[in-house]
Amino acid sequence: MSAIPVKQFNYTATTADGSLVEGEIQAANVSQAVALLEADGFSLLSIALVQASSPDAGGDSLRARLCELVSRRSQWLPLLEAIEEELPPGSTKREARRLARLLKSDIDPDDLLLKPDAIALWPLLATDLDSANLTQRITSWLENTIRYQQAVGRRRRLMLYPLILLLVGLALIIFSSWFVVPIFRSMFDEFGLHLPAPTKFVFWISDLLTVHGLRTAIGVALFAAALYVVVVFWRRHAITNYLFGRWVAGTSVNLRACSVLANSLADLLNLGVPLPIAVRAAGLSCKHVYFERAAEGLADALDQISAGASPLVMRLPPTFLMAIGMSGGQQPNTELLQELATIYAERANRRTDWLAACLPSMMICIVGIGVGFLVIALFMPLVSMVTSLA
Repeated sequence: MSAIPVKQFNYTATTADGSLVEGEIQAANVSQAVALLEADGFSLLSIALVQASSPDAGGDSLRARLCELVSRRSQWLPLLEAIEEELPPGSTKREARRLARLLKSDIDPDDLLLKPDAIALWPLLATDLDSANLTQRITSWLENTIRYQQAVGRRRRLMLYPLILLLVGLALIIFSSWFVVPIFRSMFDEFGLHLPAPTKFVFWISDLLTVHGLRTAIGVALFAAALYVVVVFWRRHAITNYLFGRWVAGTSVNLRACSVLANSLADLLNLGVPLPIAVRAAGLSCKHVYFERAAEGLADALDQISAGASPLVMRLPPTFLMAIGMSGGQQPNTELLQELATIYAERANRRTDWLAACLPSMMICIVGIGVGFLVIALFMPLVSMVTSLA
């Protein structure tokens, strides 16, 4: 477990007799600094962070280790390329290729700090960069990537069967509109039957698909494009989370993002990366804007203010905050973070399993209702005609 870095604060306070005092104090965070000053009998007026502890890990600064990582990339880039060549075609191979392309570019330490895709390189910050260790770390990264891509791919495959059912239903409607509905329409016109509302609705759909087919196709295409843009914007900016907050905290997307956040944070802390920097990097790695901003707020809280005073921090699960030691200035518990990552991933998988069990049945019911409505609407005038003859 990584120790919380010590920070230096400037403060202005008054003593018991009302005298004004200015000075400096060292503490893990501002809450601890305030507690120490109040324990000494001071009444705090203001406090400000003046110098964070040097991001030190094993005697080397983080930036120095990043520079070393960039300078020695030629030693392990061929290994990554060899592993990438052996991977089967798929999302994991594309991730490895993108990482290799990043390494071949003119990368610098600032890129490693700012680019989300470069966060995957941080586990290579270990000082013992021997070949066996590199192989183990790259293999571990690939395993984590494979697990994440499998979970995402599973959700996509889950939608395949309902999509096929939906396409089959649409194909039946189009076929009926072209070849079945016109037969019933001519028969109803010949007998001069009064058409009920469901039958008129079916004839209207048939006209849209046959008489006004081109206009309908253009309208559907525009609607689908607009819907796609809205969905992409909605998901990219996590609108659901901002609207419903903790009511949607248990969705599979949020759970998977929390799992990646907790696992990445544990890995970075085990490497000795300072807690605020590790939190920011882990937030970027989860690729979820809602939790990315929450991680940014948490990192700011660790640097400057109390975590409880930031509304962004409250987006994160309480157990996650407890694991990083927000209460009482405790040290982060990386084992608990890794356990939380496993729990979140398992809960996300259970949500996906539940969706896999319910969604196909729901789509079958929807398609069945649509086909049943079509049949009943076409036969309602015939039933009325037979009833009137009797």
